[in-house]
Amino acid sequence: MKLITLSLLALVAQAKNTSLNLQTGCPIGWSSHGDFCYLHSGDKAVPWTSIAGECYKLTPCAQPVSVHDTATTAFLTSLAGDHSNSWIGLFRDQYAPDDWFWIDASDLDYTNWTGGEPVDGRNCGEFNSAQSGVWFSHPCSDAFPFFCQASPDSGNSQPANPDSGNHHSGIKTN
Repeated sequence: MKLITLSLLALVAQAKNTSLNLQTGCPIGWSSHGDFCYLHSGDKAVPWTSIAGECYKLTPCAQPVSVHDTATTAFLTSLAGDHSNSWIGLFRDQYAPDDWFWIDASDLDYTNWTGGEPVDGRNCGEFNSAQSGVWFSHPCSDAFPFFCQASPDSGNSQPANPDSGNHHSGIKTN
């Protein structure tokens, strides 16, 4: 069944001029881990407010990464290579300053803040691979490389709408 699904994905990707890795179902150049495909932007650095659009440009249905466990933290640390500071899809809403949320609306069921973080007034989350994937808060206007994630079947589904506003599914940090 997996072979049939991957073959269908390859046909859809071919029709959309997107190349897929037939073993993982991920777009070529993306890395598979768990249930998702991941990509690091390399040297391309943008403000946090641009990462959803940048991920979408790479492949429809891609979005900024959400991190839910230590295994994903270790994987992303390796994927980042020499880029120590990278945006993740984590942000604090100005109307709920004690709450942090994932931009993909998944539950904030795991945190990896370094000591003293998050800092008031810094509303976007950064992943530091030089320090084993701990998180720092930064002003959203800072420019960093970024991580994107997509489902292996993302060539077969509707693009995510980064402006949907459906992003409040977090937990309090205090």
